[in-house]
Amino acid sequence: MAVPFDPQRLEVMGAAVPVVEGILQSRNTGAAQYSFSGNGSLVYVTGGVQEDRRRLVWVNRNGAEQPVAAPARAFMFVRLSPDARRVATSIAEQDVQVWLHDLSRRR
Repeated sequence: MAVPFDPQRLEVMGAAVPVVEGILQSRNTGAAQYSFSGNGSLVYVTGGVQEDRRRLVWVNRNGAEQPVAAPARAFMFVRLSPDARRVATSIAEQDVQVWLHDLSRRR
């Protein structure tokens, strides 16, 4: 979206209008995948609004993945406990919460 702006008055001077539609955007955080260059060129990833559903997995040293028994959520900032029995993670959905998942419980 873009809106006319008066830099002298520091005021918006009109209605917002779409500049580009269909940019990949997170439904949970609102983050959009775009950038501007120094000369004003716009680059973006197409896709529209999408949910950020991710699965937790164990990855061994060979790169093989093993799913963790947890539902897909909008996981962010995952941290493993020192004893590797629990995972703390932020979940960014309607609001941001911190969850602690006990890996020894297989449900």
